Parts: sequence; structure tokens; C-alpha cells
Amino acid sequence: MATRIKMLLSLAICAVLALVHLPFTTAGGGEVAAPFDYKKALHSSLLYFEAQRSGRLPHNQRVKWRGHSGLADGLQQGVDLVGGYYDAGDNVKFGLPMAFTVTMLSWSAMEFADDITAAGEWRHVLEAIKWGTDYFVKAHTEPYVLWAEVGDGDTDHYCWQRPEDMTTSRQGYDNWFLRRGANPNVVIGAIVGGPDHLDRFRDRRDNYMQTEACTYNTAPMVGIFAHLHGETAIMKKS
Repeated sequence: MATRIKMLLSLAICAVLALVHLPFTTAGGGEVAAPFDYKKALHSSLLYFEAQRSGRLPHNQRVKWRGHSGLADGLQQGVDLVGGYYDAGDNVKFGLPMAFTVTMLSWSAMEFADDITAAGEWRHVLEAIKWGTDYFVKAHTEPYVLWAEVGDGDTDHYCWQRPEDMTTSRQGYDNWFLRRGANPNVVIGAIVGGPDHLDRFRDRRDNYMQTEACTYNTAPMVGIFAHLHGETAIMKKS
């Protein structure tokens, strides 16, 4: 498992390197390297996780336009499921994608600790990991019970609401397989959005199927941006 995660990180780094280091042609026909601020990208990626927080937000919350939400999660089943991360643009808390998210954040912290520290983001990475792991500990209410989902994907995806104002079901589910058929969020895990079948990508606000920000897509980028920031700093010194 650890080898597969490392391979995934390596492939993601190679893909990003291939994209961001592509030269572009100037009006005079010359090629120059496209500038990119990896430190800012890393900073923004970690801010995104704070924007995705569910539950009672801490006093040091940096994304001030977000408020407490999902404070009654699990109440219907008599358990405390407050906390964790919202999946993406919706307000459901899917256990498997969230677990992938925290796993990738943890591996990023392990593999690129020096780069993350140099960028001044070490504490924020640890806080992002702890926000997820605290929720998983809470969701494991009994030896053989793990609450794998809060909210209903079907009804939630029909209703566009801020999590602070949501009125959709916040029921918790502790046995996915007895609930309904496979959900793409669980089967696919981290693969959502991106180019279409003709390899086209349109960065438009209304093109939510391809541009929706997701926790499990952003998590691997934390390590990637940290590593690229570190490499860039070394090149500047040389």
C-alpha cells in the first residue's frame, strides 16, 4: 500500500512538472519559462481544506467567510459525527474519499517535511491532517462500527446550499453496502473531473463537472507544490 501511494505521488509530480514547465512562445518567436509561484499554490491548497471544514470551527480559522455547520450530524442516530471535511462543492461527508484525502496529506508531510517547513506551512499541514483523523476516531463508535457517510448524496446534489444554511438530510450511515448501490464518489475515489473523452478542458465557472474543487484532488498537490517550491528555491540559490 505504501509503495502504491509513493508511486501515485511520483506520477502526480511528474505530470505537474510536465505541465507547469512547458515553455510558451513569445511574439518574437523565443521561448521563455512560464513563471509559477509554488509557495502561493501550496498556501492556497491548505486554505482550501479550511474552507471545507465541517463542524465547529476553531478560533484560528483563517477562512473567515466560513461559519460553524453540521453541528447536528449524527444526532438522528444518537452519535456525535460533527467534524470532518465536506467532499467538494456538495455538503456530504463521504468516508472513503475523506480517508484518501487524509492519507495523501499524511504522505505529503512525511515525504516533503523539509519543503513544507521551509514554506512556513508545517503547522497548517498538521492541522489539516488532525482535523480529518479526529473525525475518523469519533466516527469509529464501536469495535465493528464505522460511520462512513453523513448526508445523502442524491438529495444533496439536487440542492445548492451553503453548509451553514443546508436543509437536506444529515443522516449518518454506518453500513454502506446495505444502503444502496455503488456511488461514484466511493468507487472512483480520487478520480473526478478533468478533461473529457476528447482531452478537452474548459476552465469555466459553470463547467462544474470538470472544475469542481475536491478535497481528494487537492491533497496530493500539497506535497507536489511543497516539493516544487523547494526545488525552485534551490535553483535560485545556484
